[in-house]
Amino acid sequence: MPSPHHCSRNALVPLPLDSRLQSRLQFRNENMPKLLRSQKLQNEAVLAANLCAVIYREGKVLGRYTMLVENLPAALASATAEVEAAIDCALERSWIGRKHSRVELKAAGIYVAKEVLDHPR
Repeated sequence: MPSPHHCSRNALVPLPLDSRLQSRLQFRNENMPKLLRSQKLQNEAVLAANLCAVIYREGKVLGRYTMLVENLPAALASATAEVEAAIDCALERSWIGRKHSRVELKAAGIYVAKEVLDHPR
């Protein structure tokens, strides 16, 4: 009789996966890039909303909420590439407009900024 501490060679052979479990694992692996892409887009949207809040807090220049693009990385404490992605995201959502070296809040961007800052609308 083998001892209780004895390992047989069969114990090292992996058990076959249930077909349903195998298909779920395959589904997760196929959708992982989508999930990562979704998370990245969500992070860009949050940074874009914070971008609107930073521009709003900066105040008006000649009657408009505007800020120099070169000042945004320091104001957001983010890398330039992340700030550019946030600008692109905000442009796609029509929260801001870009004129040369400045970004300017549109009405929707002012609304988003007030939401982020918890100001009355």
